[in-house]
Amino acid sequence: MQIFDLSNYVFNIYAVPPFVTSILILLLAITVLVSERFSLISLNFFLMIIPVFLWHFSFSWAYCSADETAALVWIKIAYLGIVFIPAGAYQFTIVVLNIQKKYGKFVLLSWITGAIFYMLIFITDGFVSGVYDYYWGYYPRLEWIGYPFLVFFFIMMVLIFNCYRTEYRKAAAAGQTTHKYRIRSLLTALGIAYVAWLDFPASFGIPLYPFGYLPIFGFIVIAARVIWKYRLIDITPAFAAGKIIDTMKDALFVFDQKGIIRVVNRSAVRLFNGGRELIGTPVGKIIDDRLFSNKLDPLIEGGIIENFEFPYKDSMGRVRMLSLSASAMQDKYNQPIATVCIARDITELKQAEEELVKHRDHLEELVKERTTRLSETNKQLQQEMFRRKKMEEDLIRVSKLESISLLAGGIAHDFNNLLTIILGNVGVYMKMMSLMPEDKGYERLMKVRKAVNRAKGLTQQLLTFSRGGLPITKTVSVKEFIKESVEFALTGSNVKCRYLIANDLQPADVDEMQINQVINNLVINAVYAMPGGGTIEVKAENITVTPENYLPLKDGEYIMISIKDHGSGIEKEHFSKIFDPYFTTKEGGSGLGLATTYSIINKHKGHITVESEPGKGTAFYIFLPTSQGNVEAEGEHEGAAFTGRGRVLVMDDEEDVRDAIGAMLEYIGYEVSYARDGAETINAYQKAKESGESFDVVIMDLTIPGGMGGKDAVKRLIETDPDVKAIVSSGYSNDPVMAHFREYGFSGIVHKPYNIEELGKALEKVFEGRPKQQY
Repeated sequence: MQIFDLSNYVFNIYAVPPFVTSILILLLAITVLVSERFSLISLNFFLMIIPVFLWHFSFSWAYCSADETAALVWIKIAYLGIVFIPAGAYQFTIVVLNIQKKYGKFVLLSWITGAIFYMLIFITDGFVSGVYDYYWGYYPRLEWIGYPFLVFFFIMMVLIFNCYRTEYRKAAAAGQTTHKYRIRSLLTALGIAYVAWLDFPASFGIPLYPFGYLPIFGFIVIAARVIWKYRLIDITPAFAAGKIIDTMKDALFVFDQKGIIRVVNRSAVRLFNGGRELIGTPVGKIIDDRLFSNKLDPLIEGGIIENFEFPYKDSMGRVRMLSLSASAMQDKYNQPIATVCIARDITELKQAEEELVKHRDHLEELVKERTTRLSETNKQLQQEMFRRKKMEEDLIRVSKLESISLLAGGIAHDFNNLLTIILGNVGVYMKMMSLMPEDKGYERLMKVRKAVNRAKGLTQQLLTFSRGGLPITKTVSVKEFIKESVEFALTGSNVKCRYLIANDLQPADVDEMQINQVINNLVINAVYAMPGGGTIEVKAENITVTPENYLPLKDGEYIMISIKDHGSGIEKEHFSKIFDPYFTTKEGGSGLGLATTYSIINKHKGHITVESEPGKGTAFYIFLPTSQGNVEAEGEHEGAAFTGRGRVLVMDDEEDVRDAIGAMLEYIGYEVSYARDGAETINAYQKAKESGESFDVVIMDLTIPGGMGGKDAVKRLIETDPDVKAIVSSGYSNDPVMAHFREYGFSGIVHKPYNIEELGKALEKVFEGRPKQQY
């Protein structure tokens, strides 16, 4: 054929625009078809584009033809597209507007009419009789049949326009904003496309350049954008069902009467796949559970399962808890043909329930230890726990840990106030009576003081879970400190310790009480792991942390403390949860020990890791930053207090606490006045200053229930007297103010409970440079 003979063609610059346009609109049509998943609208859009593509593609080759015969062949191919443009555009319109029922019968008529016109091209010269030779190339010469074709073409365009206009008015009246905007966009595109009629005058001898490819390209682009923007996908029941099944969070699978899986959704693939094909697999192979197997036959016969819970090991070897519901699908004769199963992963829900039970039990133990003043609070908490117990599906209950933290802080604060009263009065009595170690009552009173100090340690453990938690550090020699803590924890056990502590071990900035608690927790766990006795190994050495250590620590110098036992070890499934609050494998254990340990080490800017092998033992490794400071002397002036002179104002909301502090101060030699809250303190301080008898120091409780505490009161005092000397005192020893007291305006700190020696030492630091005298 002549159209395949390349010698019949020459390059024509006028052929480039229609050729490029044809390729672009074809690619655009294919893109829409694929992205819209071959929906009905995208198929009709593609069907509308094909005639337009043939039109411009064939005309571009006709322009390049050097031979009139070859050009005429291309023009007749082009008219295969041109005559069907009205039918394609009309079918696309009624599908987009969803008016097939009303106008669908005219679609077939339009296609038949286009086919008739195309046959006339080959059986008569009354349609296309030849070509014109214009400057842009060969162009079709239309005869008398071209006129009725143009009438048909424009009638169809008017019908299409009328359909859009009618549906636009309906959408506007019904308030269908999105549909209205969609129709308006398509109307705009149609108006642009109508400009393409200017291609026809050249077919009747008028030499007007056919630039119709431009408005046609604009129409196609706008129509494609409307399809993408408004997602014109057919929402059929099958389409909707498929989407719903695929987006379900729960796993869904359907198996037939033989127990073979036939349908699965994405969630089922994620849950049960494990790298294997599910469709065609017997259901018994993916759910290998004896109880489920017993239910399988009745289920196939038309039975129902509701919320059947069973364990399932996933592809990663983790044991998950699943809840399964199933029912039979029946045919029109009510005979079972398949079974639909929905499986829900309730592992986290079950874990949350277990955690909440542990939280509840531990909270009940703490509530029992509260003082009689909190009896009413206990009742309220028990009622709250009873109510929360019934809300098993509410995972938010895990936030009970915050309530426990607040409760623990309250308990510790009250205990510290009571211990301050005891320590203060015992200390004053011992000084007043000048008791010596050989005296009869000296030993018993010292036992009281030791018991109070142990109680102080218990309150510190509670404070670890209250708000704040910043350690109050000082530079200590870790070597001796480790031995003392380990020996204390091993007291009364059948376990011994072997020490491997470097002689050149560096000092560290630590909160002694908190680190003592860490060592106690780890040693007690080691003793528990070796009920038959044995030997633990405690090692301490200096190390340098670098990126090669793969530790979540800043590079630098650290002390590494390891505590190893040869006990039962930690089971693999428990390994990732040992530092979780309330996780325990001990009978009667609280689950707070290792959680507390982790919290303390983290707040010391350190790190803790663990290695364990079931049956061989466990090793914990603690990393603490070293200190460049000097070790603070321990026991300096032990048993001695410092005499003083001057006036002291004591602020505390509890009368017994004020009296105990006052008794210690008066014994030391100070003149004491009292205030119950910040307002009284400010008033008393201002009056004393105005009278010329200013207070030398103010000792203030950090928090006053229902009143102004020390944190706010010291700001007011500094406004009155920038040189005021204030000491902060609190049972909340891990409050940020206690850790950074100078930043809040205080000159000194003494944390409850404290004895007369500690109070004297705090005053001495505040009055540095003033002559002092021991007694």
